[in-house]
Amino acid sequence: RLSLDLTLPFLSGYSAVEQGTSPTNHQLYEYRAGGLGDIVFQAEYWIVDPRKASRFRGSVDVGFRAPTGNDDITGTSPSGEVPLDENTQLGSGGWGMLFRAQGSVELGGPFALYGSGYYGMSLTEHTNVAQGGKLPDGTVVLRGDPDTYSGRLGGAYLLPWVDGLVFTAGG
Repeated sequence: RLSLDLTLPFLSGYSAVEQGTSPTNHQLYEYRAGGLGDIVFQAEYWIVDPRKASRFRGSVDVGFRAPTGNDDITGTSPSGEVPLDENTQLGSGGWGMLFRAQGSVELGGPFALYGSGYYGMSLTEHTNVAQGGKLPDGTVVLRGDPDTYSGRLGGAYLLPWVDGLVFTAGG
């Protein structure tokens, strides 16, 4: 009922931006990054013993994220060498705590409901990467390390004419 997970992600990112002052002088700038991402360690605990019959199945997770991925990869743009967007960076730049819960319940017959929630709590307000220009007082603006979250709810229907085939709808 308890499992431990260590994730050592190798990431490859790509983004492209077309920039210019008019359509005749637009230029495509391509950015790539690859390498080790942020390492994550998590513990998951199943609330109900999965070996026993139950209408409910669910688990809770807790873990942490270590800032092992590079978060200050730069690329050339019309304004010079700049940090790449966060979507192309290999890491977040900060430590974080991770929380997750997931579960499903059989309603009877072929119907079931499912749901999950995730919250990544950043323990770092901002990274050491300059986000852009300076404030009027000369202060450098640093890139933030935001909290992240997601949720999912839905229903499922076991199709009776094909063994093991399920129709799901959710968001």
